[in-house]
Amino acid sequence: MTLANAIVVIAFLSIIEGHLHYDRRWRAAFETVAVGNTEKVVLTKLGRPTAREKPDRLYPGYAYANCTTPCVERLWYENLIPGLEAWSISLDSDRRVLESYHWASP
Repeated sequence: MTLANAIVVIAFLSIIEGHLHYDRRWRAAFETVAVGNTEKVVLTKLGRPTAREKPDRLYPGYAYANCTTPCVERLWYENLIPGLEAWSISLDSDRRVLESYHWASP
């Protein structure tokens, strides 16, 4: 194995491990998010979301409908491979949790 190949393999494994770390963290933290929590609490528990969905633009791959009133934004935490698994947190106009959902491909 050349040095260049070794660097590529190490970089790839580091990326995978990084995402597995977030996956484990999100799984554990997601269970502690409760309706009524503030966005600040969610961000403290889960960190920065991988995407933010506004009512006028559906985040592709999971939900079949946009968040609608009283939802003003959905925070998405997506697994390493898009389309397989994600967690969403819906927020109201006061930036409080309305609902949370774990999305998984069959």
